[in-house]
Formats: sequence, C-alpha cells, structure tokens
Amino acid sequence: MSAAPGRIATAELTSVIDRDRPLTVEFSEYVSATALLMEELGVTPLGAPRGWRRAVTSALGARDVAVLRPFVNSRPHELPSCMCILPHRTTTGGASLEDDLERIVGIPPDMFAAQLPANGIWDEVVRNPGRWLHDFARAVRRACKGMREPWTHAAGVFDREAERLGVAAVHGTERELIAARFAAPMWKLEGAAPAGADLRPRLGMVPMLGGLDAAHAWIVEGELTHIAYPLSDIWRLLDGEAPPPAALEGLLGSQRALILRRLDRPIAAGKVAEALLAVPSAASHHIAILERAGLVAREREGRRVIVRRTVRGTELLGLYDQS
Repeated sequence: MSAAPGRIATAELTSVIDRDRPLTVEFSEYVSATALLMEELGVTPLGAPRGWRRAVTSALGARDVAVLRPFVNSRPHELPSCMCILPHRTTTGGASLEDDLERIVGIPPDMFAAQLPANGIWDEVVRNPGRWLHDFARAVRRACKGMREPWTHAAGVFDREAERLGVAAVHGTERELIAARFAAPMWKLEGAAPAGADLRPRLGMVPMLGGLDAAHAWIVEGELTHIAYPLSDIWRLLDGEAPPPAALEGLLGSQRALILRRLDRPIAAGKVAEALLAVPSAASHHIAILERAGLVAREREGRRVIVRRTVRGTELLGLYDQS
C-alpha cells in the first residue's frame, strides 16, 4: 500500500524498526491538545469525539483563537518542524506541559520564521514571530486546562497501554504491535532534532487523546523517533466504562486474536473465514497482517491454502493467555 503525500505506510514504518531497539512509553498533553485544536478550529478532520474537541477550546478566548488560526489551518505535515515538540523523556514517562511550552517559547524567532511556509497563512506571524510563539504557548496552556477532565479520565487507559507496550518490549514483538495497530497510513512529520530533545536509540510510543486519523510518525534527520497515536480503548470512556485489562485483543484486535487462538492446528483459509463469520476477503486481510507480523504462515496444499500458527505466534498467545 503506497502512502499519499504527507503519509507513511505501515510497511515502511515497520521496515525501519530494529527488533533490538527498545520501546519507551511517553505521555504528552501538548501532542493531544494540539491535535484536538487542529480538528476543532481548523481544516483537518481527524475523527475525535465532539466532546473532546469542545473541551479543548472551552477555556480559550477570542484572542487565543485568532493566534491559533495559522497553526490549525495548516495540514499536519506542513507545520514548521520546530513546533512539533517531541516528548522529552523522563523517568516517569510523563512530559511536563510547562517544559514543552518553554521549549516553544525558546525557539529562536529567526529559525522559526525561516521554516514558515509561504502560503499566506503565516504572513501575520512573520512580522513578529517571537511574540506569536509566546501567544501560542499561552493559548495551548489554556487549551490543556479545558482538556483536563478527559485527560484525567483517560489515565487508566493510558496505564493499560503502558502495560501492553511493556509486554511487547519484553517479548520482542514491537513490530507485531505496530503492524497490528496501524493498518492504515499515518501522517509523516519530518524535521531536524529539536534543541535539547533526548533521541537516544529508543522508539517513543506516545498514546494520545484524539481521532483515529490523528496518528503520526516523527522522522528526525531520517530516523523514526516517535509514533503518536490514539487508543481504541479510549472510546470506551464515552460510555463511562472502566478500561479493560491488557489482553491479546488490545494488541492485535479482536478478529486477529480470534484467528490466532483458533490455530491450535493448521486449518484451511476458508475455515478461518467461517470462524470469523466473515467473507473470505476479510479473513485474508487479517491473515495477511498476522503473516507480516510473523505470527502465522500460509502454505499451499493442492488447491487449498493452509494457515498455521508460527512459534512466535504460539509464544505470544501463551504470554497473554497465561497472565
């Protein structure tokens, strides 16, 4: 699957992930707030619930909205790279909002102005880039104040995601997790290393509040450094449900987890479709994703295609189902 301009396909994403590269979990209010602001005030539909979008603008004044206009009216991959603050890694996994905003305010105005696209949207900002950065930081701070309730409510879901990522890291299934979670191309943001950012050889996984199309990968000087993504479990918060425990379904999705469990012995691909109560094309889609992740293998026997679980698939299944 090829990605559109400004996007990166899952195959390209997983191809650059080294199995020996450890994952680190990072949480950032800035990432969630700016994605919600872009959707609520701007031109990029990302699929976030209306309640979250309204919450993030609830504490904004008219001046804040005016300041945010050039930012929210840009497509994600068109933003000045120095504004796409990477979570700065801490021992707790939490990035301080104030630290992130200090880095925004500390961007050299000349460097910032040089990165602004000449598309007319940023013309007012060019006149006084340093002042605009201060005003932007103030607006984001207020947006995060409005986002406080859904952010706090999501804490349990974030904790479960950290648990899942920890299991994947211990078991060496980082590629499997990413291949299973991100079937569609995501936004691709590229730029130079931000001042002071810790880009040691780890891959930052950044769970966020937002719509399903808010996922984005950060490529810094040609290297994948972060993947920011909304969690499917967060949608349960809309119904007031408690976050579920970490499970194989959380890593692979319910349909692919069912396939893996059914493969105690090799079976024909047609039988997989029957087990899923799905059409053959849907079953083939799920099998292909599991195969790319190294969890199943397909072999032709005469006129039939046989699907079997690999050793890695069996080990992964045992790790979850025994916990």
